[in-house]
Amino acid sequence: MIITALHERLLNTLREHNLLRGSQIILAVSGGMDSMVMLHMYMRLQADLNIALHVASLDHGLRGEIGAADAKFVWETAQKWGISCTKNHVDVKTLAAEWKMSIEAAARRARYDFLAKVAVEQGTTQVFTAHHADDQAETVLMRIIRGTGVDGLAAMTWRAPMPYHPEVEVVRPMLNITRQEIMSYATEIDLPYSPDLTNEDVSFTRNRIRHEIMPRLKEINPNVVESINRLAQIAAGESAVLDEINAALTQFAEIKTNCVLLPREPYWNQLVSAARQRRYLHWAVGQLNPFSVEHETIGYENIERARLILRQGKTGTSVQLPGGLVARLTYSHLMIARQNAADRHESATQLLLTIGETHDIQLGRDVSLGNGWSIRVMWGDDPADGAACRLAIPDTLPAQKIRVRLRGRKRGDRFSPLGMDGKHKSVAAWMVDHKIPANVRDRVPIITINDKIAALLVTPNQWIIDEEFKIVDTSKSVLRIIITNLRVYAAP
Repeated sequence: MIITALHERLLNTLREHNLLRGSQIILAVSGGMDSMVMLHMYMRLQADLNIALHVASLDHGLRGEIGAADAKFVWETAQKWGISCTKNHVDVKTLAAEWKMSIEAAARRARYDFLAKVAVEQGTTQVFTAHHADDQAETVLMRIIRGTGVDGLAAMTWRAPMPYHPEVEVVRPMLNITRQEIMSYATEIDLPYSPDLTNEDVSFTRNRIRHEIMPRLKEINPNVVESINRLAQIAAGESAVLDEINAALTQFAEIKTNCVLLPREPYWNQLVSAARQRRYLHWAVGQLNPFSVEHETIGYENIERARLILRQGKTGTSVQLPGGLVARLTYSHLMIARQNAADRHESATQLLLTIGETHDIQLGRDVSLGNGWSIRVMWGDDPADGAACRLAIPDTLPAQKIRVRLRGRKRGDRFSPLGMDGKHKSVAAWMVDHKIPANVRDRVPIITINDKIAALLVTPNQWIIDEEFKIVDTSKSVLRIIITNLRVYAAP
């Protein structure tokens, strides 16, 4: 009997892949044949699995009375079978306009929002779906047609973080069950379900693959669904191996709430292959937006365009990525960040003044500079203080008449950086030579002493000191400058 065979296969899958993580699961049920068969199987296996079931059904508001009737049908069936159920209605068209998404994308997000909410309310972290082997084969074909890599060929996995709600897990134990087997199961027990007529609309790519392309492929290979699923399994294994190789470098990445920092070395030099650089970018994007990786909303073109631009190595270069992300080269890192977090991160890791900002520094006192930054200038050298900048005061400048100021660049600024044998250079030319991004050059902090440029603060730990203010053995008066930021970056 097909019922017994599928029950045994489902039990084996759950145990082999350790898919059950708690004593209760949420079943995402639309009322269609696939999800109703799933509901019936778990109802029959509930005692064997020793779990509590809860059904979640959402009417997207796209099919009028039919959609409402389907949600009601699911609720009534669950009640009849003694299973608790949560149903809800949303207006996806309104949400699509509000979220600035397509109808399809908004429906998907609304569904995930609903399922995650139900999971939290029921005290569980797992939502089970009825995705099956034919769905997997169709997904692989869609990705091949669009263009994909090894990760894309792996398509759907047994379990994955829920898009928009990574604290909840989407579990798909029916990926090794075919649509024909599901149909046979439903027929054998005369299972009631609500056909979704939109599945017949071949204007949708998936439906066209299902109704037009797959039948032709089955003429060539009757077992094409199994073959494509085997390809997905092989690709998933290969992808896991590549991830292990990639871990040798990604272990040095710094993952924050809204950004991922990859050190420019060894990630981003000319010796690292293009394939590995693409994988680094892909991996970093996945840390911030797993949905974009699993559903391939970020494609090869996006990753490759970012890779080529960033490989030029110009500090400050940034590239927009789908999903509200941006890739940017900073002085020391390649940063992948959410759009609004990139600038906030830089303000927390690099002190930049506003245009025209000036501070007259009183020695021995902290001066607040915003974004958690502060500066203190004091007399006396302290070699143990490795974070400080030390400036020797020339004997020609009486200590009681020292005026210290912090400001940005001005037209005509010139100084004599250490290492240039006393030769002077314009600050503007020095910044160009050292690849300081054009958009921040007027905001780089400059310390002046009695209106003479004494030092430039390129990064919190990198001061460019003028030759006149360097410390030598005969230096008598020394100023120590400490820049600190007490704010721990954690963007909301």
